[in-house]
Amino acid sequence: AAGTKENPYIIENWIIDGNGIGNCIEIRDSDKHFIIKNCTVYNSGSNNQHAGIKLGSLKFGNLVDNYCFNNEKGIRVGYGLASGEGVENCTIVNNNCSYNRNEGILVVESSNNTINNNFCSNNSIYGISIAGSSNNTIMNNTCLNNSVAGIWIWEYTRPTSSYNNLIMDNILKYNDYGIAISGDVYCYNNLIYQNLFIDNNAQSLDDGSNNYWDNETIGNYWNDYGGYDINDDGLGDSPYSISGSAGSKDYYPIWDDGKNYNPIRINASETGPNAQNWDWAAKGTWCTGSGTWSDPYLIKNLIIDGGGTGTCIDILNSDVYFIIQNCTLYNAGSHPDAGIKLENTNNGILITNNCSFNNAKGIFLLYSNNNTISGNIANKNDFGIRVANGNNNRILGNNVNNNNGFWG
Repeated sequence: AAGTKENPYIIENWIIDGNGIGNCIEIRDSDKHFIIKNCTVYNSGSNNQHAGIKLGSLKFGNLVDNYCFNNEKGIRVGYGLASGEGVENCTIVNNNCSYNRNEGILVVESSNNTINNNFCSNNSIYGISIAGSSNNTIMNNTCLNNSVAGIWIWEYTRPTSSYNNLIMDNILKYNDYGIAISGDVYCYNNLIYQNLFIDNNAQSLDDGSNNYWDNETIGNYWNDYGGYDINDDGLGDSPYSISGSAGSKDYYPIWDDGKNYNPIRINASETGPNAQNWDWAAKGTWCTGSGTWSDPYLIKNLIIDGGGTGTCIDILNSDVYFIIQNCTLYNAGSHPDAGIKLENTNNGILITNNCSFNNAKGIFLLYSNNNTISGNIANKNDFGIRVANGNNNRILGNNVNNNNGFWG
């Protein structure tokens, strides 16, 4: 090997126990092309500078398919002790950096590196840490169950700054923070989009300045997004707010809340070829079951905009067994309309629906008996839940807030 791009030095297929002293592999002061590939490195020293693989004052390195565990840091890119000890033009790809005592991967005072398709889980601080570094690309990584953050962007030692980093297409799941930015004005102009934020204790934090959580066309997926996608373009219609002093927002959150349906009216007493009764409903893709106690009709997972003039789901003159579950029903009209309205209807179960932002009532039962209303959200209506002239209806465990009234 000559250390050129065409003929790089290669360190491959080693298993190295650091014996709790120093670094397992360290390369510094190099402008040669090299590859560290398919090595297992573990049990580095416990000093904050120690790592399974450590690079400093160099460029043109490639770390590929390595397993770094039980180290102080899995991979450390850059020394961070003095100026000129950073790393440039290196690629860190397909490595597993898990169960380390600090970071899985640390990039410190380094620039123009690519961190791609790595798996960083169960590290005691961060999955990936970008400290005082600029113009790096962090993409397609999975950061899972890390104690402080999946990805942390910070200033290291002021006045070093973290800026112009691209963070995209990463999966952040079960971390304390998904992605966090600290450092006030020293962390700025970082672009974060097309990442998946799933069930982190806190999805995000931005205490930096002028960072961007979308690219003005598409943002990130947040599994706790509470908005709608009324026009079905795959993007939420309201921004996702990022916690932190910067007041940042993702203005184009990725969100698909399903197909929007037209309002539904079922009158069980109707007959004839054009009757909209339960037989008619059961022929639709949105209704299953046969109406018995053991096989009730099921209307589930619908999103209906009442258009401000009618009821979203209206059921009349019915004695069969049915369930309306997990539907989002909003913008129903004025009295007597509602998100869900049961009139002269018995034996229904309304469960875990969101009947908020209706002009009159979220849920309205009129001359209806033996129904169960449980676990629904009915907020910001004129009345959250109203029951008039009914008996033996069970209403329990619903979230009814910021309405003008609750009638029973």
